Amino acid sequence: MPFDDDLYRTIATGIPVAGMPRVAQLEPQDCWALVAHVKSLSAFQKTAGGWENHFETKPPATRWSPPRPPSADPVRGKTLFETQAQCASCHGAGGKGNGPAAAGLRDAADRPVAVPDLTRGELSLKGGSEAGDVYRVLTLGMAGTPMPSFVALPEQDRWDLAAYVRSLFEPIPAGERLYLGAGCTACHTIGKGTLVGPDLIDVGTRRDPDWLRRWLADPPGMLENDFNTRFLFRDFSVQMPNLGLRPAEIDALLDYLKSLKSR
Repeated sequence: MPFDDDLYRTIATGIPVAGMPRVAQLEPQDCWALVAHVKSLSAFQKTAGGWENHFETKPPATRWSPPRPPSADPVRGKTLFETQAQCASCHGAGGKGNGPAAAGLRDAADRPVAVPDLTRGELSLKGGSEAGDVYRVLTLGMAGTPMPSFVALPEQDRWDLAAYVRSLFEPIPAGERLYLGAGCTACHTIGKGTLVGPDLIDVGTRRDPDWLRRWLADPPGMLENDFNTRFLFRDFSVQMPNLGLRPAEIDALLDYLKSLKSR
């Protein structure tokens, strides 16, 4: 079972590439209140009667803080990733989540599983992106998912693997980070068709830059006061919220949207 800190991190930072946004206005006490509520939801009715909560019956025994070795070798970790541990079969040789086995992976409820893109670093790793977080996932696995435990590997191997995973992290431009951090992927796709909101491929050329700027600054106001905007969104039932973006953030997001071009 996850620690309270794990739940707090997910609530406070979101899982951007999976569509779960970070809710910036939440204070720490709000996040902890949500942690308590989420834990209360992990209950099921037993066959013999009565209710049982997983967090009460299967709590993590102690706070898990693995001792770090003096050094970890990402080069050796790359060899382990590709050979002995066979991580590349699911995560792909470059960690993009496109390994040969990725398409057939299912979770414990037999639902398709999307393999995280390791190059996205803290934006995609549900278990955390620090070296100790990656080491913990390698050691314990992730119950209910195809991610197994590699506790059979020596500790040094797991630390070297963690170092290699972190070496895969790529710089994320400010606009893309905003796009992911705001949870835009929950409503929009890029070149994969309409979801809750419109597909954003080529949006930088399909839409006037000034209109895009005004739209990002105040979507509800545009819908209320601009007939052409209401006409554009007549087929969408979910209204885009005001993200409270500052001018510099809008500039960065516009640069990112302009980069989304069809191949």
